[in-house]
Amino acid sequence: MTGPEVRLYDSFQNAKKYIKWTNIVFRILICRQNREILGPSRLAAPGQHVRHNRRSPMAAFALTPPAQAHLDITGSDEKFPVRRIYCIGKNYVAHIIEMNADERDPPVIFMKPSDAIVKNGGEIPYPVFTTNFHYECELVVAMKSGGYNIPVAEAASHIYGYAIGLDMTRRDHQAEALAKGLPWEVTKGFDHSAPVGPITRASESGILTSGHVRLKVNGAVKQDADISLMIWKVDEIISKLSEQHRLMPGDI
Repeated sequence: MTGPEVRLYDSFQNAKKYIKWTNIVFRILICRQNREILGPSRLAAPGQHVRHNRRSPMAAFALTPPAQAHLDITGSDEKFPVRRIYCIGKNYVAHIIEMNADERDPPVIFMKPSDAIVKNGGEIPYPVFTTNFHYECELVVAMKSGGYNIPVAEAASHIYGYAIGLDMTRRDHQAEALAKGLPWEVTKGFDHSAPVGPITRASESGILTSGHVRLKVNGAVKQDADISLMIWKVDEIISKLSEQHRLMPGDI
């Protein structure tokens, strides 16, 4: 069997990709506002969206699937299922000064795997491959809905709730990656790198535009700031993220 044959047309008016593998052809329609991947059984003209209602049979996995990552919810026995973890870097003025960057640069977006979550009360082992294990306290925003190109004014309507988390970093390797222009995955997306506390529903807390975040390590204050000091506010971040990714329920 040979590899796929790919033909790409760049025009947005008739943007098409054809991926051919043996005798199966998938047509992918690309438009400015959305993307749909259509299977071979039903194709649509450019700009149309087609949904398949046919149910797939239950898959038989060769291995036991990993457990669904989830977070606790304050005052509830229900759990919040986590789909993706989007992270925003360089979003406080003090950190911008520390990193020698411009204040209003576009948000720095990176991701962590959902199985990097450590729930409230868990333990974080010191990771391999670092001698400078660093912590940053962060506001966590849990999404109940999403989509592409969410307007700033509508962003708050997609928020399920809030939590506090830690962004754990292999800081020594991050400095090396930054210097060489390399990806950040090895410095940010490792095991146990995303401790997150329980979620408080937005219906209980209200939509947060201010609120104090403080981190203590062995009794010593390491971070002390208000979320109102964020350069890119939560609704702006949601809107910016949705320009590049289709946000979905379960994203944090």
